Amino acid sequence: MIVNNFEEDHKKTLVEISNLETTLNQIQTNDDFQKNKPNLEKTAKHFDELLNHFKKEEVVFDKLEEKGVSGPVEVMREEHDEMKEKAQEFATLVKNKKPGDEELNKLKYTAKYLMEMIKSHIEKEEMIIYPLCMEKLSEEDWKECEEKAEAKE
Repeated sequence: MIVNNFEEDHKKTLVEISNLETTLNQIQTNDDFQKNKPNLEKTAKHFDELLNHFKKEEVVFDKLEEKGVSGPVEVMREEHDEMKEKAQEFATLVKNKKPGDEELNKLKYTAKYLMEMIKSHIEKEEMIIYPLCMEKLSEEDWKECEEKAEAKE
């Protein structure tokens, strides 16, 4: 079922966030940044891949709206937009060749903000959105969502 795929993506994302937390704790200077840049680039790539995950979730959100669920879906969409923006900002900061203290602080702040937002978002999806899906969507709805989500890969 598509929700199982989403939950699996969430697990991978939480592992990536844990790795990023470890990496950020090791960065104090530009030299630290340079040593850890491959890890930061890997995380930026993972965050970019989240955008595909969001596209698939949009299919389910559309179906929930058809079933009369709007408030929680609207919140999720707003958070997706904000996370996309922060993920792009993070990727831009990671590309910096030789960041100074101000840029390093901005990188850390952006990463921490994004990590907290993602964790909170995942929790909302798993505690609110997915149970709503199970309640509101029929087997036929799920099949349609899975077909549309596969088309977005």
